[in-house]
Amino acid sequence: MLWLIFGVMMFIAALVVAMPLYRIEKRLSSSSALFVLALVALSATLYSFIGSPNVVQQQVELPDVSVMVSSLAKRLQDNPEDLEGWKMLGRSYRQLQNFPGAVTAYEEAVRIESGQNAQTLADLGEVILLGDGRTITGRAGELFESALAIEPKNPQALFYSGLAAIERGDPELAVTRWETLLATSPPSEIESILRQRVAELRGTAAGD
Repeated sequence: MLWLIFGVMMFIAALVVAMPLYRIEKRLSSSSALFVLALVALSATLYSFIGSPNVVQQQVELPDVSVMVSSLAKRLQDNPEDLEGWKMLGRSYRQLQNFPGAVTAYEEAVRIESGQNAQTLADLGEVILLGDGRTITGRAGELFESALAIEPKNPQALFYSGLAAIERGDPELAVTRWETLLATSPPSEIESILRQRVAELRGTAAGD
């Protein structure tokens, strides 16, 4: 049953990420919808891998996620240096689409780490972007660049910084970032879409 909860949460998380990305990219390329489908497909793939297909379906009472998150937030008020707690709270708020709350939580994590953890910077940039897509060339975009300065092959920062480069009118940088991401062997669902997008930006047919 724990895997069922995780599967549902992963699917919701994929949708939360996918829809703002669609709003950001839809004016840039007709292929942007494929990014949405890829993220949802990826969550479905993960669930099929960790799920238990032979488990008999039964009615269960799922935990009240909002109550759990609220309890975590209160605990952190008494333990403000709990790094993993802030990260967990940030992820939880992101899944609940409470992006301002997620931003605050990840900012606390960044503070504790003195801004030296690339993944935390990328996570903060993502929730800022999900709250306001226009920040992809503003604060969110700056955070992705900071993440890459620390960890040049951070997949999350490479993906979003590629989108930011397109928004700024710099397709060559977008190609460079996404080719670097492709070299990290991303999941096949994402790889095929990135290759198609890179081919489009280069003005060639995908697969050539």
